Amino acid sequence: MKARQIYTFFLPDLIPDGLLSDSVSVVIDILRATTTMTTGIANGAARIVPCVGVDQAHLTKQRLIDELGQAKLEPSSSSAVLLGGERLGKPLPGFDLGNAPATYSSTAIGGRTIVMTTTNGTRAMDRCRGAQQIVIGSFANLSRIVQHLSQAHRVALVCSGTDKHVTCEDVLFAGAVTAELLRLGRESGITWEINDQAELARSYWQQLTSSDRMPTTEAILSVFRRSLGGSNLIAQGRSEDLEFAAQIDRFDILPVLDQATWEIKAVATES
Repeated sequence: MKARQIYTFFLPDLIPDGLLSDSVSVVIDILRATTTMTTGIANGAARIVPCVGVDQAHLTKQRLIDELGQAKLEPSSSSAVLLGGERLGKPLPGFDLGNAPATYSSTAIGGRTIVMTTTNGTRAMDRCRGAQQIVIGSFANLSRIVQHLSQAHRVALVCSGTDKHVTCEDVLFAGAVTAELLRLGRESGITWEINDQAELARSYWQQLTSSDRMPTTEAILSVFRRSLGGSNLIAQGRSEDLEFAAQIDRFDILPVLDQATWEIKAVATES
């Protein structure tokens, strides 16, 4: 039986051209885009539309408002579409939401469309165009991600990084996914081949684990606090975002970015 493959890329720019075409790609921006998006979908957002640029986000919001109004789907179409995101960790002027996951509550975003742009995560999503499938990954839905990927033949774990620098929290999550897939593979007789970046990420994760047990939230937090992204958020008084992002399996959902519509929604996992 041909071995399955796990590729990890510490930055989107490290992905070779054409490699993603037959892969299930997981975009990773733990602090904070993919954690926030997962939270938003779990809390009832109708969809999340990622945009690379701020101007693109504004134009997309207006287009969606116009479409809703023309279809008479909303009595107040403008309130049905919200802008969310950040630049360099800080909320954007004129936006309805920043990028703090706890603020994406069911009260704030339930039933609404979120148009979202971030410094790193939405750019990584754009780099994954052409993949077989694009999945949104975070510690908040780790088990659901692993369950889904265990059915794939080629997995690409794409770390967003921070301002084109490798970040510990993204690599740590890639290591968690890799370690779990290898563990499940041993139990079911499936062989996975992994690239060097996946091996480095797995080794990093296993420094926190014992006997295949998941590490504590505090152990994960200790990594976040030392990372570039974590240090930036702490300096901005956003320590609570690190604590939120460090908790494993808050949600049992699989957010997928539909490349035809460029919208993130939750989908069912194959049994």
